[in-house]
Amino acid sequence: MVSKKMLHIAYEVGKENRAGRSAAQFVRERMDTLGLGSELTSIPWGSKKPIPLPPSKLKERSDVPNM
Repeated sequence: MVSKKMLHIAYEVGKENRAGRSAAQFVRERMDTLGLGSELTSIPWGSKKPIPLPPSKLKERSDVPNM
């Protein structure tokens, strides 16, 4: 839900206010800043094809402790 809201914000602010980044890049940077969604590869967007996201710069967390 957070990624969808970030995508909505990215479109609202417009390309000129995203410093040349695509909407997907904008979303990924914001999600990484919040420490969320490192496993997300795309965002469902209405009846259109899902919007692919660039890879996260965060390490994926595992719920299984290292042994």
